[in-house]
Amino acid sequence: MSFLNEMDQLSRRSKVVIAFVVMVIGGGVLTYLMGASRGVSPAFTEARMQGALIAQGIVDISTKSTASLEEINKLDRAGKYAEALTLTNQLIEKNKEIKERAIALSKELEAMTKALESIESEQARDLALRSISSRLAMISRLIQYSDSTAKLLETLKLRFSGGSYGQTTNIKALIEEINAQVNAINNFDREARDSINQFDTITSGGAS
Repeated sequence: MSFLNEMDQLSRRSKVVIAFVVMVIGGGVLTYLMGASRGVSPAFTEARMQGALIAQGIVDISTKSTASLEEINKLDRAGKYAEALTLTNQLIEKNKEIKERAIALSKELEAMTKALESIESEQARDLALRSISSRLAMISRLIQYSDSTAKLLETLKLRFSGGSYGQTTNIKALIEEINAQVNAINNFDREARDSINQFDTITSGGAS
């Protein structure tokens, strides 16, 4: 029996990470191309740009990780456990990198927070703070997502290496847990995107 009967659902929901990166990169590049947006300090803009670069790394790793999980599922169905184990071990290392990059992104958000005082428009400042708060909440969930994925991968590692896991670990429950975390990420992503879009409109002169 396949270890990931709900793999398709997980893959679809994992695409929320891509939406997250589109928000960060799109907003950051827009601000950069406009130069010094109205009432926005270079420190804020620089933190946004650095956050965009880090986020790009996150999407690269997460996209490959999703594809790797699908490949592991295929190998499991085909009974190619040795190959599945090798790929699982590789994915374990990549999953650690996702958390590291999420932490790095949080540092850029901290820099953005410190630069909030330099934003002239009170309305824009409030929107920036709202977006930062939503992104931090997303990062918290992303770290939890990474932890849950790590548990899943360790369970699969035991499975493919012939170890015992069935009595203590429910793979389906892990998948459901991951899905719940991704749903939360999706909600925070929507909130952050709405706020930063309004922020850009104000600071680019689109609103008074």
